[in-house]
This record gives sequence, structure tokens and C-alpha cells, in this order.
Amino acid sequence: MVEVVGQNEVLNLLSTLVIKDKLPNSLIFTGLKGVGKFSSALWLACLINCTNSDLNLRPCGKCSHCKKISNLNSVDIHVIEPDEITLNLKIDQIRELVSESSFAPSELKKRVFIIKNAERMTDEAGNSILKILEEPPNYLLFILTASDSSSVLPTILSRCSEIKFRDIPKNIIFDWLLKNKMANEEDSKLISSIAFGSIGVATEYAKDPKKLEKRIILLDILTNIEKYSSFEISAKTSDICSSLSDFFVINKAISLWLRDLMAISVCKNFQDFVNIDFAEQIIKQSNIISISSLFAISELLKDTVKKTFFNVNPSFLSDNLFRGISLILSKY
Repeated sequence: MVEVVGQNEVLNLLSTLVIKDKLPNSLIFTGLKGVGKFSSALWLACLINCTNSDLNLRPCGKCSHCKKISNLNSVDIHVIEPDEITLNLKIDQIRELVSESSFAPSELKKRVFIIKNAERMTDEAGNSILKILEEPPNYLLFILTASDSSSVLPTILSRCSEIKFRDIPKNIIFDWLLKNKMANEEDSKLISSIAFGSIGVATEYAKDPKKLEKRIILLDILTNIEKYSSFEISAKTSDICSSLSDFFVINKAISLWLRDLMAISVCKNFQDFVNIDFAEQIIKQSNIISISSLFAISELLKDTVKKTFFNVNPSFLSDNLFRGISLILSKY
């Protein structure tokens, strides 16, 4: 059965909509990467197709429909996700999905089309799906996922009902890691903090120690950036940034470093650290770095992410990002 951690409010809302027969045919789930949007989409697909759901309207997880959906083995469940290289959702993918939408269910009560990372949809792809999103057939449910609704094309967003997912509290992630024996207590404390509300990110860190090692390299650069030349930074990050996915890992590390600095400099919050293992270095930096430079770095991050929609070398993006941060810090 599909497991959804820390999102009971969302599941209760979806159950209520189904009970009252008010579930929209086009939904968009928004929230951080790894908070359970895709798992919840599969859970909802199980719920509306389960042949043995209980009185509280929860899928049984045991009937043939639930098993097929959970294992992605049903011909009536389609999952579309960004291209592995560009990380964009392209028009050919969406056109194929729209064409497929004309067919009624083969084995389930309702077909479910899940589009992951809808914010990565190109304008062309977005325009090609507008009509079917606005008036989908009754036998079809569209579920889009996105990390942030403001990054989704407005024409897409206006045709979907938004379900917002909360960040998962640290204590829930900590308990989940220990319960599943994914990390010891000390590592679980660190991982539950740096995962920043994401059970998916926590799982990645717990399963792959190399990700933690790469993070330490990045945090060392960021907390000592004035000591490194552009060449040295490029050399240190060359093995870390070989794909666009790697670039987004770097971008996230910088965002959380920036978030900790903002918490101290702007909010005077010395307690709620994400990077708890680098707290001392970041506090020391906050006494040197101006608030205006922090906002400038925030804008630089946003502008760099926009460039990922184009065919730009990820190493080039990474180098330019660190170079830009160094330049900003030297100016202010």
C-alpha cells in the first residue's frame, strides 16, 4: 500500500471531497519536493478505484485495483514526468497524454493521469493541455504536482483546484527514520533538520551517505567563500555538478544556507537552524554579511533557476552562481 507520511490533513480533505462527491477532475498538489505529493496522488487514485474501501473512506490496499495502482501496473494510471536531461515537460509528452485521454478506463472505475513537476512545463506544452484540463471527461482525473504554485503557468493554475501540502515537522521525520531503521539517532537528528520538511530528501540522505559528503563540501565553500578563488570553487564542485539534477541539489544547499543567514540577520532567530552542524560558522558569517547582500543573492538564485529552462550546461550555471555570490559579497 502507498505510504503517505505527515499529511493526514490532506488525506482527510481528499476523503471528504470524495464522500461528498465534490472531487474536482483537475487537481494540483503543491508543496516542497518530497513532502508526499506523488504518494498522495497514488493514494487518491487507490481511493477512488478501491473495490473495498472502509467506512472512513481509506483505500484497503489489498484489492487488485489498489495493488495495481500502488505498483504502477495499471493501464489506466499514467505518470508523466520531466525529461531526464532538460528536466522539462515537453509538448510531445503532453500531446501524447491528451490523445490518450480520449479512451475510457480499461480496468479501473476511473483513469488517473499524474503530471509531476508541472512548473517545468514549457509554454507550448502548457497551452496544449488547457482544453482537456478545463473540461476533462468524467472518467478521468488529472493530478498535477508542483513545488510552488507561483512557478506554474497561470493558465494551468486557473484550471486546477489547488491542494497545499505542509512541510513535514522535524520530529515526524526523525521518528520515521528511526522507526524504519534508516539511520542512527545522531544521524537522524541531522538529517531530519537538513531535510527541511521533506521526507523524500531525508530518505535520499539516509540511503546515500555520499549526498551528505557533497553537502559538507558545499557548506564548507559557502561558509568560507571569501577564501576560495573561482578556479578553486569550480574544481571543488566539478564532481558534484555533472547534471541538471545535481545543479538543483547545489541550488537547494545554497537556499538553505541563505535561509539560515536570513533567520539570524533579519528575524534574529538563533534557534531554528537547518544546517545545525554549521551553526557556528553561519552565525559568524551573519556578523559580516549585510542584509542587502542576502536579498541580492536571493534574486541571483531566482534568476539562475529560470535559466534551467534553456539548454545551459549545469556546471556553467553552478560556476556562475558561485561567482555571482562571491561578487555580491565583495560589493556590499
